[in-house]
Amino acid sequence: MKTFSEFNLPDDIQEVLQEKDFLEPTPVQKKVIPQILKSHQDIIAIAQTGTGKTAAFSLPVLSKMDPNDRSVQTVVLSPTRELAMQIAKDMKGFAKNIRGLNIVAVYGGSSIQDQIREIKRGAQVVVGTPGRMLDLLNRRVLKLGNVQWAILDEADEMLKMGFVEDISSILGNTPEGKQTLLFSATMSRTIEQIAKRYMHDSLRIEIKPADGRKLAIDHQYMMVPARNKVVALQRYKALHPEMYGIVFCRTKRETQEIGDALLKAGYPVGVLHGDIEQRHRTRIMDGFKRRDTSLLVATDVAARGIDVEKLTHVIHIGVPEKAESYTHRSGRTGRANEKGVSIVLAHLRERFALNRIEKINGIKFEEIKVPKREDLIQIDVEKYTNLLEDEPQVSILARQYVDKMLQDVSPEEMKTVARRALLLTVEDKISKHPEEEMDRSRVKGKFKRREKRMFTGNMKTLVISLGRKNSLTVPHLLGMINEVTRGERVDIGHIQLGDNRSSFEVPLAYAEKLRKAMSGQRFKGERVSVYEGEPVKRSGLSRGGKRNKGRRRVKKY
Repeated sequence: MKTFSEFNLPDDIQEVLQEKDFLEPTPVQKKVIPQILKSHQDIIAIAQTGTGKTAAFSLPVLSKMDPNDRSVQTVVLSPTRELAMQIAKDMKGFAKNIRGLNIVAVYGGSSIQDQIREIKRGAQVVVGTPGRMLDLLNRRVLKLGNVQWAILDEADEMLKMGFVEDISSILGNTPEGKQTLLFSATMSRTIEQIAKRYMHDSLRIEIKPADGRKLAIDHQYMMVPARNKVVALQRYKALHPEMYGIVFCRTKRETQEIGDALLKAGYPVGVLHGDIEQRHRTRIMDGFKRRDTSLLVATDVAARGIDVEKLTHVIHIGVPEKAESYTHRSGRTGRANEKGVSIVLAHLRERFALNRIEKINGIKFEEIKVPKREDLIQIDVEKYTNLLEDEPQVSILARQYVDKMLQDVSPEEMKTVARRALLLTVEDKISKHPEEEMDRSRVKGKFKRREKRMFTGNMKTLVISLGRKNSLTVPHLLGMINEVTRGERVDIGHIQLGDNRSSFEVPLAYAEKLRKAMSGQRFKGERVSVYEGEPVKRSGLSRGGKRNKGRRRVKKY
């Protein structure tokens, strides 16, 4: 077993590691730290979130820096301010015994003047988001002429968020002879292009998830209609009061609505998305880390850089669009040999996407059932029954009232009175768990099935200016519809995906509302238009019949 003491790290860093009880390095640390210590070769390290990448580059780089040189020697780029703050905090912790070494975090949403003053006082390490770092560079405050180490952390996320040009500009202002260290959870074509342009003779280190790490996370899914996902989440939380985790949503609107619904139901939650101001974000995160709130509802982008220990659950509202997104999210639990649970709240049309994630990530999802109303009532009743087993700890005033109520009750009548009291109490417990639509749709314990889309009302066909060439899928289209009709049940008829446009049927009463609400939305950066179209054509012949002969088959759903 290799330990940190076997690395050739200076004593002032070894002392900090001993204080932190850092004994055995993680796989990525075992491979990266010795390589940086002995060589100036560029490195591309591919490893999952939560595998110790910050220490992997911080420890050796800090060991080789010159604290007497007051110029910027190291720049670290990260996708979000939360991650930049976390990296800077970790690096300051590792370097606390290195006298004269200053580390500064720069990011948007905070005073740029304060950050300028810190840099001018002499910062050898600057950690920040690409946008703010480029701003400081353009103001001629940040000077990168003496940089020896350029580090890109969570590079795949930075590129996904559109920072390609900013990163190129920043790296273009650094010396040719620097060592570039790129860390990412996935290896995309864009990362390969960045590596080819700004890295030379780079060494690629890839850490595959160990079987033990996969076993540390239980991957589960719950099949539930989109309109019932909040109720399903509330019920699951009620059955697992110890739950401490992050709920991931696709959009800011969905994040806010789910957070509001949980708060209204009495659950302590924090909400994070792009519209939350920095001072509020800090307060929300501090409360979550103190466990004042047991759930954090967040978008992927807002949750970047959040490093919280001992999360028991990660909840996904809908199947993530990309398998690597699922990897990033679920990797926040099941750390340090702690058992974790990752649950996807999916609907029937997302089953294929679940299968795809299983295949790519080499995992197996276990289906769990949506908690029933009866389960919640039973738990409340059992808790009350347990309270009755012992003498209750109540006030003197309460005893006085009860004694007064029972003073004229004979022993023979006591049983009847007790039964009536219990009935009132149980009725109160039942009223706290109202019957939901998904409870009413059960027939003998099973959901009703509709083999075909058959509607009694008139349908209208809408056309959307997206198709296969825009990477549109049926789950994407249904997700867009759910986004603008949240809380309402809208039955969607036949769907046809074309190359450049697609058609779908909606009830006549919702057609105009959907057309207006969906028009102007953006899908993967492209503005969407929706208009009325011709009815969706239905083929009367079976697949392969004469009518389809010689034509490209159009997928119908």
